[in-house]
Amino acid sequence: MAAFSESASRVLVATTADRVDMLLHRAEECGVPAVVIGQTTDNGELELGGESIAVSELREAWAATLPDLFGHAVGANSVVE
Repeated sequence: MAAFSESASRVLVATTADRVDMLLHRAEECGVPAVVIGQTTDNGELELGGESIAVSELREAWAATLPDLFGHAVGANSVVE
């Protein structure tokens, strides 16, 4: 499942079902493209494109990617070779 993008300025927003229409309307008013791509379930999964994945797995993928790639770099101005 490819739920993340390297494109700039994309944001994943979660809201309650009763606020989806309001959120989409407000985004349109502000000229911000927005679409519903899936929904979370009561058991902590995201349903997206006919597939399900645990939100905890998504969080881990998001949190671990850069440290896994650049964990050897320490400090704000470290050189990455």
